[in-house]
Amino acid sequence: MENNSENIAGKWTHAESYSSNGAQEIKSGKIEDFNFEFDEKGNFKERLSSKSLNGNYSFHNSVLHLNYKPTDSPAYFQVELSKNKMTLQPVMENGALICDEGCSSVFKRD
Repeated sequence: MENNSENIAGKWTHAESYSSNGAQEIKSGKIEDFNFEFDEKGNFKERLSSKSLNGNYSFHNSVLHLNYKPTDSPAYFQVELSKNKMTLQPVMENGALICDEGCSSVFKRD
């Protein structure tokens, strides 16, 4: 397990999303009240409007694993991280892309 928790720790607010129809990239605007909060101990909270989910996170082979509680439902993302920008692209557990044409969400550090 790689320890990227120091880099990802903090609050991240949704800025924009990208997808593709095969011919062109499609940019979507900000989703209001959508954010992630990660701590350095491997816990996270996801908020979307008035709903809040939490769980544990870890990195395995550069793939971010989110384990939602209490159901232990997993989600996996490839992460591109710069100082104040995080791009999440959904992938399968082994890191294989889910979106053939590409899809990702960009978050800005608060």
